[in-house]
Amino acid sequence: MKNDRITIGFAGLIDFTSIIGQQIVLGIEEAAKDFNINIINFISTIRYSASEDIENYSHFKDNLKYLNLSNIDGLISMSSTLKYIMSREEIENFYLSLKPMPVVSIGMPFENIPSILHDNYSSIKEIMNHLIINHKYTKLAFIGCKGLLSYDERLSAYKKLLKENNIPFKNDLVHIINNVDDQQEIKHTIDIFLKKRKLEFKKDIEAIITVSDLIAQKLIIEIKNLGFKVPNDVAVVGFNNQLDSVRSVPPITTLDPHFFKMGYLSVSILNSMFEKTIPQNKILMPCELIIRQSCGCFENLIIKAEIKEESVNENKKTFDYYINENYVKLIENITSLIIKIDDTLNESHAKELLDGLTRDVISDSSSSFLHIIQKYFFDNKNISDEKLISWQDIISEIRSLLLPYYFGNNKISNKIENIFHQARVMVDVAYSYINYSKKGDVYKEGNIARIATDFMMVDDMDKVFNLIKKHINKLDIPGLYLSIYDEPKTEIINTKLIFIHYKNNEIVLKKTGLLLPCSQIVPKDLMPSDRRFSMIFELLYYKGSYLGFILFELGSLNIPLYDTLKTILSPSIYRAITSNKKQDIISGSKKFLLNDINAVSDESLNESVVKRKKFKSDHFMPINRHKILEYLYNHVNDPTDLIKMANDFKLSVNSLIRKTKKLTGFTIQKLHEQLKIEKAKILLNNKELTISEIAEQLGYQNQFYFSSVFKKVTGISPKKWIELNFK
Repeated sequence: MKNDRITIGFAGLIDFTSIIGQQIVLGIEEAAKDFNINIINFISTIRYSASEDIENYSHFKDNLKYLNLSNIDGLISMSSTLKYIMSREEIENFYLSLKPMPVVSIGMPFENIPSILHDNYSSIKEIMNHLIINHKYTKLAFIGCKGLLSYDERLSAYKKLLKENNIPFKNDLVHIINNVDDQQEIKHTIDIFLKKRKLEFKKDIEAIITVSDLIAQKLIIEIKNLGFKVPNDVAVVGFNNQLDSVRSVPPITTLDPHFFKMGYLSVSILNSMFEKTIPQNKILMPCELIIRQSCGCFENLIIKAEIKEESVNENKKTFDYYINENYVKLIENITSLIIKIDDTLNESHAKELLDGLTRDVISDSSSSFLHIIQKYFFDNKNISDEKLISWQDIISEIRSLLLPYYFGNNKISNKIENIFHQARVMVDVAYSYINYSKKGDVYKEGNIARIATDFMMVDDMDKVFNLIKKHINKLDIPGLYLSIYDEPKTEIINTKLIFIHYKNNEIVLKKTGLLLPCSQIVPKDLMPSDRRFSMIFELLYYKGSYLGFILFELGSLNIPLYDTLKTILSPSIYRAITSNKKQDIISGSKKFLLNDINAVSDESLNESVVKRKKFKSDHFMPINRHKILEYLYNHVNDPTDLIKMANDFKLSVNSLIRKTKKLTGFTIQKLHEQLKIEKAKILLNNKELTISEIAEQLGYQNQFYFSSVFKKVTGISPKKWIELNFK
C-alpha cells in the first residue's frame, strides 16, 4: 500500500483497562500527526475485552500475516506483549523475516533492532532512595511477578540497591507471584509473609515495593482487611502510574514511565530510520517518581501550597522590577514545567503566562493570566483528567517560583494569591465539566447495546451494510472497509472487498466485490490520498472461523470501541455469509426437488390426470401441477393454509382440493409435507443448521413434532438420517 506518505504499522496485545495501552497508542498517533505519517494499528485488546475468549491470543497471531511491505513501510511492535503468543525466538525470527522493513521494538531488546525499554534500575533507585533517605526505612519487602523481563530487572535492581545502601538482602522479604491481577494470590502472599514466615509489619517489614500498581492496589486492600493501615503500619509503593494508583485508598506512590512519550519516541525513531539515520540499539526511558500518600507523604501539590517565610524582595522594590531582573531564569523554569505535560508547549507560552500574570499584578485587571490559561491550555471537551491534575501542579509550581518575589509585600501578595486561587478554581470547574459530561457515557453505553441488538437480528449482507451506514456516524468513526470470504475459513486466504463507507463519500464496488490477494489489506487507490490517515485493522473471527477483516478509520480515540464493534459485527457477518451459502444450495437444488416431486406424481397423473375427458389439456385449466408445486415450494417454510392458497388461486377451497388431487395425485397437505421433508433432507445434508433450527425454518411447532413427521415420511429420524448419510 505504498503512498506518498509513509505508512507504518503498530502491533501488540494491548491492555486498555489501565492507561498504559491508551497512552502508547495516543503517543504514536500524536507523533504520526507531527511527522505526517499514515498509521495502521494491528492491535487487540486484552483483559476484560468485549471480544476476549480462550482463543483471543492464539488467533491474534494471524494479524502478523498482514504486516508486510504491501501494506506498511515500517513497524512499531509492542514486543513485550507478543510473548503471550510467541516465544522470544519466534518474535526475533518474525522481525528478521520482515527485512528490509525497519522495525522498532517496545519493551523487549533485540540485536540490531532499536528497542525502547524502561530504565528499571534508575527507576527502582528513585523509589528506594525515597523510602530509605526520606523515610529512614531499612526493612524493605519486595513482591515481584513471573513472566516479564522488566519484572526480573526490577528485582535485580532491588537486590543491587540494598547492597549499595548497606542493607542485607533477606529471602524472607521477597515473594514472586504468577499474576499481577489475581486478588487471591495477593492474599496468599500476605499469608506467606505474616503466617508462614512469621514476619510483622513495622518490626520486620516497614515498606513493600511492588513491580506494578495492580499488585500494590490489591495489597492495600488485603492489608486493610487484616485490620492494619497503610502507611501507618506499613508503606506500599507501586510501578507504572496506572489508574489503580489513584483509585486506591490511600493513593499509591509510584513511578510514571511516561507511556505517551514512549509511543511518541517510537515513531520518531522509525522516522529517522526512513531518513537513513542509524539509531541506538537500546534506548532507556527514565521514569518519574510520583509521590502520593501510600508511602507516608503528602502529594507535592499539597506540599507546595505551603507559604514559606522566605523573600528575595528585601528592599521592597516593585514586583515587576524583580520579574524583569530574573526574567530569563523564570522563563526557563516555567518552560520546563509546561512541556512536562504537553510537548507542543514552548518558551513563547511560558512568556505569555508570566507576562499576563505581571500585567494583572501591576494593573487593575485580574483576568489576563486566567484568559491565557483558558486560551491555550483548556479545552473542556477534550482535556483529560490527568492533564487537569497536572495543571493544578503547574499552577503550584509557578506560584512557588514567584513566591520569593512577592512574599511579605502586603500591597500585592493578596492580589497574587487570589489570582492563583482563581486559577485553581478554574481547573476544578473544568474537572467538574468533565465529570458532568461523563454522565452521558451511560447513554453511549446504551447506544452500543442498541446497536448490538440491531445487528443481532440481521442475517443478510445488504442489511449489514445499511446498519453500518445508520450507526457509524453516531460513533464518531469516519469510515471503514469490509473484506470477507465467501464462507467461513480456518485459515487466512484471499478476501473480497465488498463494502467501503465514509460519512461524506461512499465508494461503490461491483456486486461481486474486489478480490484481494492473501494478506493484502486495501489497494492504494481506494485509501485516502488527499490527507493523512490512521486506521485500526480487525480480523473478523467467529465460531472458530475467520470471516475476513474490517479496517476502521480512527475517529474516536476510545480505542476499545473498535474492538467492541468488531465483536458486534462478526456474528451478523457470519450469519449473512452462511445464509447466502444456504440460499445458493437451496436455489441450485430447487429444480431437482421439483422434478423429483413431479416424478413421484407421474404415476398418479397416468391414472387421474391423463384419464380426464373434460379438458383437452392443462392449458384450459386455471391452474396446473407446476403452479401448484411452485406455490407450495415458495411457502415451504409456512404452515399449510388452504384458505390463503385458494384465495391466491381465486378458487374455492373445495375446488382447490379437488383440482390438486387430480393434477398431482396427492392431497395439498401431503404434497406440502413431502416438499418440507425433501427440503429438510437438503438442509440436513448441508450440515449448516441444527435439527432445531431446521424445524423452526420449515414452520414446525417444535423439533419433536418435526422429527415425528420426518420419521413418518422417511421411516427414520433426522438424527439417524445424518448418521446414515455421513458415516
